[in-house]
Amino acid sequence: MTLSLFRPAAAAAVAALALALAACGNRDHIAVARPDSGAVVVGTVKYNGEDVHYALVVVQGADGSTSAGMIDEEGRYRVPNAPVGEVRVGVNTNAARGVYQTALMRGGAMTGSPEGGKSGRKKVSLKFIDVPVKYLDPAQSGLSTTVAKGENTYDIVLHK
Repeated sequence: MTLSLFRPAAAAAVAALALALAACGNRDHIAVARPDSGAVVVGTVKYNGEDVHYALVVVQGADGSTSAGMIDEEGRYRVPNAPVGEVRVGVNTNAARGVYQTALMRGGAMTGSPEGGKSGRKKVSLKFIDVPVKYLDPAQSGLSTTVAKGENTYDIVLHK
């Protein structure tokens, strides 16, 4: 069994842990499963013009409900079951440090399909871009957008 089979599970575990830790700070908040919203938020994250490859993107609805997704090896994030309406967005690079360390240990992240051998695959930058803490919390980040049912593209541009 190769390490590449563990990538989706590792990313999901990191995302779940990050959300659990974030919820621990507010004892009045209890996570409740909600019905599928039918909304997905996708996009890229840039910080001072550079692509961010290791981060958890958190989308928070007006009712406090949240959904999250990791940036993949191609530099795109996907947040399924996102809250619908006006939402606030956070970018958490601390939650992705483990994913970054895993990429370093395996010698670099690759994009493309492994079935075709090395053709069509390219190495992704192993540079870890640590965005400022102000972007971590959706309520404090200043990032917001409107989400409708279906796929919504929101490319995030962060500055110092």
